[in-house]
Amino acid sequence: MWILIDKQYYDSVAKTILEFKPGNVVDPNGMYWYNTVTEEKLPGNIIPSLGKVNGVQISNQLGAAYNISENAIPVWFDSNKKLVFENIISQFNLTFNNKLNEFFAFANKYNINTSGLGEEGSEFQTREEIKLKIIEDFVNKYLNNAWENKDLIGIYNIQQEPITEEFIQEFNASEEETVEEIEEEIEEEPEEEIEEETETTTGFPKTYYNADGEESIVNNPTEEYYAKQGGYNLTEKPTVEVVEEESVPPGKSWNAIGQLGITGQSNDGYEYKFYDRPGYGNNPGVTNIGDPDPEPVEDQGKFGEDTGSGEQVNTETIEFNNIPNEGLLWDVEGSLYIVYEVPGANGEVYEGSPVYMAYEVIDNDIYKAGLLTEGETAPQPNAIVDKTFFNNTSVVAGNTNQLSALIDNPFASFVETITEQSQVAPWITDPEMIALLAEAAIEDRTVTDAEWQTTNWYQTHNQTERDWLRTYYSDPSTATQLTTDSQISVANSLQAAGVSNAPEALINWVAGKFVSGEWSQTYTTEQISLFADPYATGKRDESFENYLSSTALTGVDRTTERENEVRELYIKWLGPTLGKLTDQEAAEIAGRLRDDPDYQDQLVQSLKQSRLAAFSAYTNPELTYEDIARPWRNLTTSVWGQTADETQGWWQEMVKSNDFAQAQNTLREKGLEQDITQVTTDATQALQQALGQGTVSQSGVNV
Repeated sequence: MWILIDKQYYDSVAKTILEFKPGNVVDPNGMYWYNTVTEEKLPGNIIPSLGKVNGVQISNQLGAAYNISENAIPVWFDSNKKLVFENIISQFNLTFNNKLNEFFAFANKYNINTSGLGEEGSEFQTREEIKLKIIEDFVNKYLNNAWENKDLIGIYNIQQEPITEEFIQEFNASEEETVEEIEEEIEEEPEEEIEEETETTTGFPKTYYNADGEESIVNNPTEEYYAKQGGYNLTEKPTVEVVEEESVPPGKSWNAIGQLGITGQSNDGYEYKFYDRPGYGNNPGVTNIGDPDPEPVEDQGKFGEDTGSGEQVNTETIEFNNIPNEGLLWDVEGSLYIVYEVPGANGEVYEGSPVYMAYEVIDNDIYKAGLLTEGETAPQPNAIVDKTFFNNTSVVAGNTNQLSALIDNPFASFVETITEQSQVAPWITDPEMIALLAEAAIEDRTVTDAEWQTTNWYQTHNQTERDWLRTYYSDPSTATQLTTDSQISVANSLQAAGVSNAPEALINWVAGKFVSGEWSQTYTTEQISLFADPYATGKRDESFENYLSSTALTGVDRTTERENEVRELYIKWLGPTLGKLTDQEAAEIAGRLRDDPDYQDQLVQSLKQSRLAAFSAYTNPELTYEDIARPWRNLTTSVWGQTADETQGWWQEMVKSNDFAQAQNTLREKGLEQDITQVTTDATQALQQALGQGTVSQSGVNV
């Protein structure tokens, strides 16, 4: 029987047979056809001519023929798809490097349905997916669904005699004859005369551009339609600033249609928020201009960078001898490595995809390396990857001789430790530094100063930060004391600046910036002052602002200097009702007073105008609310024998009226309503005097 096996594993591990199963998609150059009877090997990118499918031999060649494994057929089709399709379209002067609109034009020429491709909800979104779908439908149309049915014999035949233009013409002619025969059997019905439409070419040729600035010249409406389907929507060539991700100017970002602009701004509805161009980094791009603005995605690799490919083929944990647990066996184009995934990827500890620490298997032999005992069954690798993928994701730390089983799990508390230390050791979340720490953890040692010096972090940070790095690892007790001293200093500075009850987390965050050398003494003092006064002017640290916005700070009292003065001014001029301010309003106005001493004169003038508008019966602008209310307070005390609640609406209206007689009546009416003792007593006495003899009670007059 013919089966598909792992080429690298067969070549490197004592001819071990590792059969691929349905669901595996691998590089065709990484597999063999293997005959379990004759032990013959064939390249994985061909079809065995002496193979049989369901008892039918692939070719007419003479020789002993053997069945092809049912497991092998789906693996071969899934793995060789692009290679087979490239050979087919080469007959039509087309490659997968051609523009997408040329594939749409190809589909139009051979009546391949492309509706919905690339649209929202379609499973075919990327350019490569759309191209592959078009060619797959083309193959199925002209080869009786050979690809859909996984017909090895049909595909073998076109490998021997490729599809040509002549073949398609003959196929179409045969189809037309079949249709004519069917139509002859159907009773003829009167046909409506249809005026033949001719495609106008007025205004053509036209030139369109895609977001990358590539042009497409169209000669008629049909070509125009398919050009737009392929992303050529622009009538003017866009200005595309070609820069590598590392050289994007500060303050600028990419948008989803490939334009570079000021971060946070937008053009044509697409915000500048990605660190790389469409299809790279965290920028998914859009299929057509006019599609919704997408959100950032996980890192897809840098522009111009081939990220490679890999396939997980074994999810089982392999128990090896003489090395720490959790090691994975990777096959990298025939070379074997033990790899350990460093925990904390995708923002938990460090940004980006997982980093792997890789150790080369001695002599490329898991038995000679002492990882397995002679006689044990060779395991299937956990993953088969190419060198590009390996180089982009892994750090080669040495060979398996450097590992020891004395360490049970090198990453048992890695995430917790890194997270805890990152506040005072900011380098610790840098992927390059993470790799050094992970390597040291696996090998049960410390990172050397020489290793630190090779990193980009070390070479791009100031001397104070480097010194702190050395102190942190070489003299932990001094580092702890310096950290504690910084926390005390920051707490005192916050209190002196007017911040009381600052939470410990806030103090530790600022102290971490200072002790690590990331913030200087001057810069730390400035940021504390700006934090203490939310309305003070100055450049606020972006990372500090991000921290504050993502952290719920409760019970923090910031600077209240001059806020009481502001409240007193408002009460003085507008009274307890109209002059009442929220804490936010008082803080904002106080901040302006602190920043601009002349602002107080403007504020007082504004309050005078507000007072004149509110109490218009008092025309002297120098009269404050206190001046106006004082005689009415005296009148209230005279009538009531006590003061009134000035915030009540009737009392404010009484003052605004500036009518003494009316005010007396109002006070007596409200006094009776509120059962004010002096008012009710005066009213009773007045009534008794008016009636002469008798008494007055709550129920009426008694005589």
